[in-house]
Amino acid sequence: VNAAVSGGTEAVASYLRDLEKELGLALDAKRAPLDSSRAPFPDFFAKAAAEIVSTGMPAPKADTAPHASAAAFRAALLEEKPLILDVRNGFEHDVGHFAGSERAPIRTMAEWRGYVDSSRVVERAKGRPVLMYCTGGVRCEKASAYLRASGVDDVRQLDGGIHRFLETFPDGGGVWRGRNFLFDAREADAYAEGGHDAVGACGDCGRRWGAHLGRNVCSVCKTLCLACPECSSERREHWCPAHDDLRGVYCHFLDACDAAALDAQIRGLEAALDAPRALDS
Repeated sequence: VNAAVSGGTEAVASYLRDLEKELGLALDAKRAPLDSSRAPFPDFFAKAAAEIVSTGMPAPKADTAPHASAAAFRAALLEEKPLILDVRNGFEHDVGHFAGSERAPIRTMAEWRGYVDSSRVVERAKGRPVLMYCTGGVRCEKASAYLRASGVDDVRQLDGGIHRFLETFPDGGGVWRGRNFLFDAREADAYAEGGHDAVGACGDCGRRWGAHLGRNVCSVCKTLCLACPECSSERREHWCPAHDDLRGVYCHFLDACDAAALDAQIRGLEAALDAPRALDS
């Protein structure tokens, strides 16, 4: 069971009590203050799904990795020499991450297994601990099981994910940088303050920036791109790191191009097809 709900403190507490009673389960509730008068979840819906997060991976055949508390995870980051894996999408990492963690250049969780195989994670994990984290802990369950099934012995996942860590260490504990990306309306609310404590940068002008806005997506693959308010308002086209080689060459809004611009794009695309990065683009 996975759910998200917003409301007043007592209203939410009452709802959780009733839900636990109805389900006969003890729920692991993560709480966060809401700095907006706008409800992040305006509609109520419930559905049955094969997976909470689509991974493209089968159900775990091996035990998932043990859970490390926020304090234990922080201690391991500081005292050991771990391989630190961010199991989230690359655009989430760009907003905030643990220092020293790897950015997986993926757009969906279904691409994570391919990233592990192509970047030789199992080989590089030999003789060292692997620390994994995601937003709330859901994605690490299958991801850690995949690593363990692949032969990685010392794998640990952050219990409760980034959310629980920041509950324990609101200041980041000296190991967290930036902010936790959120898929709901709270991310848009954070956009106005995106320059505060930013670890990322606007992909267009290079200004330090650390929040996403839904309309700022890559012209090629439609994944979220970091773009500051000025570039967001002035530019219709953006390109993610994976497709930066097609900047100004592959455009979505062709209605804004005259014949000369279209001819220039054709020449640029022909040149791009001959470049080594073409296979990945």
